[in-house]
Amino acid sequence: MDDKNVLMAHPDDLFASRLPDSEKWFDLWHTHIDWHGEGNKSADIRREYIRAMFAAWERVEAFAAGLPCPWQSWLVFDEADSGQDAVYLHTPNPNRDNFPYEFEDVTWAATPPVWLEEFLTNRLNFGRSDFDGEALYWVRRTSNLVHELVEDN
Repeated sequence: MDDKNVLMAHPDDLFASRLPDSEKWFDLWHTHIDWHGEGNKSADIRREYIRAMFAAWERVEAFAAGLPCPWQSWLVFDEADSGQDAVYLHTPNPNRDNFPYEFEDVTWAATPPVWLEEFLTNRLNFGRSDFDGEALYWVRRTSNLVHELVEDN
């Protein structure tokens, strides 16, 4: 199977099956787009999975806009393994008092790696942290870091 077929074998409808269900709260819910680490094979494949991550993030945020509570969402990219890249959704939850997520170990306004630069805009915050000696890259919106519930009047 060539690289092009790998991407074709990962259609958008596969991601749809991993969208959050109708839960009312999410405790650091996340999903991976590149479960098998196909993006580790080449820069071109990684780029396609990064594109898919940003598209998935849009879909998660569209879903979250209908939640009955405030929420946060963000992306995490693992420099060493694209199979660990993930889109997150987080809300107040009964498991623990961890909302809003504080991003304590993330250094914001970090310099992004070349392979991620093309996807970043001035509407996004970019950060970096380290986990087990590997770089993690974080992306979140600059506005509405916590999306509040909007009541209809």
